[in-house]
Amino acid sequence: MYNYLDNIYVLTLSLIPGVGKATIQRILNQLNFSPSNLSELHELLNSLSIKKIERLELEEAFQRAEKIFLDCKKHNINIIGAGEKIFPSLLKSIPKPPIILYVKGNIDCLKVENSVAIIGTRKPSEYGKTSAFKIAKTCAEKSLIIVSGLAIGCDTAAHEGCLSIGGQTVAVLAHGLDTVYPPENQYLAKKILDSNGCLVSEYTLGTKPFKPNFVQRNRIQSGLSSAVVIAETDIEGGTMHTANFCLEQGKILACINHPSKFQSDKSKGNQKLINEDKAIGLSNPNDLEVFLNKNFAGMLGTSVNNELKNKNNIINEISSDNKTKLPELGTIIQKDKLILEIFLDDEEISLFHSKCAEKGLSQNEFVKKLINNELSSNITKIKKYSSRPKTNKSHIDYEQLPFLPDLIENNNKEIDNCNDTLNQTKLAEKLKVSTSTIRKKRQEGYEKFKAWSRTKDPDGFGWEYVDKSKRYKVAV
Repeated sequence: MYNYLDNIYVLTLSLIPGVGKATIQRILNQLNFSPSNLSELHELLNSLSIKKIERLELEEAFQRAEKIFLDCKKHNINIIGAGEKIFPSLLKSIPKPPIILYVKGNIDCLKVENSVAIIGTRKPSEYGKTSAFKIAKTCAEKSLIIVSGLAIGCDTAAHEGCLSIGGQTVAVLAHGLDTVYPPENQYLAKKILDSNGCLVSEYTLGTKPFKPNFVQRNRIQSGLSSAVVIAETDIEGGTMHTANFCLEQGKILACINHPSKFQSDKSKGNQKLINEDKAIGLSNPNDLEVFLNKNFAGMLGTSVNNELKNKNNIINEISSDNKTKLPELGTIIQKDKLILEIFLDDEEISLFHSKCAEKGLSQNEFVKKLINNELSSNITKIKKYSSRPKTNKSHIDYEQLPFLPDLIENNNKEIDNCNDTLNQTKLAEKLKVSTSTIRKKRQEGYEKFKAWSRTKDPDGFGWEYVDKSKRYKVAV
């Protein structure tokens, strides 16, 4: 029979002065029955002879625990004790695991092992920030859950990269879940919850974001993940704490291996970990593909190679039969007619038709020719760089970035918008007012505009105008 300590009793013990995580863990390890009331809990504690706890202090702690449970319920926050079966299995095995977890959102995100932490400095280079976004997006496309810390910089980019394709992401916080820190990421936190992700912390409601808490938070980031990928960090950055926790926990550690022309003080931590053979260096998309296939075997969703294989299989089936039913799609495909919407967007379909006409080939003939060319040259994706204009958004030539060979203008727009800025028209639509009303209210000053916009915003956020970008962002 499985013996466990109910969440409220674990929380009760954690509120007793002098009873720390190590003591509670010893109690959990030595359970010989499951107490159902305070008297049985007191009896259990006395029988284990771990620490003398008076009945009165146990009752006082229990009353405080009941209040915390009620407060958490008001905030839609779940409490998971280390004695519960649903406590994340990845966390149970790490040194000094948390005793209590507070979770807001989809608790199932914490139960799986197909999770990867993508982290980095709060002040990344453009290369580091963009890499974090793109890698998180790639991992999410393969059905991996992205774990990060909601901090400004690489963490934000990682969460946004995941959310950009509808993935699930976990934000590990260093304070109580009744607040969000940093405050400018309140909107991002809401997007995570709306996208079936979750926020998690080991700190009770009301706990402020003190510096030591962030170090302890880092061990949970790595603990909740099967592997950790560092986008960018300097030698003394907080990310290095997570790297050390990762190694201590026996998890896989990888770092982006910056090309020499993009190396700086911001990436010295990456180079140090790689040079000391503590981390796997990821220099290009193929390295990432190999890394994911090796460490997440059997957990990945559709990969680039599988997509190409599936396309070829569909074409062969179309060519061999006049009518072929694809059970997984529930769609009838007739000879010489490929359902392009499975793989291409509207713009790409239009370009595809133009190319077929230009070559004088049917759709099937053209696609088969493309695939044969791709396979023979060992290329894994069909690209069309020539049809996509390069962005002049910054001095970096994104098409030369090893990790971002197909990062085009649309993807740059995704990254630009990852802090949820809106132009005037979009903000007017969101607040359900006219653009002239926006302009008029903005002239009344920062505080008045923020207060007014908060009353109009369906999510209750205040907004401010950013002169430099000529856009609006969530006000702090």
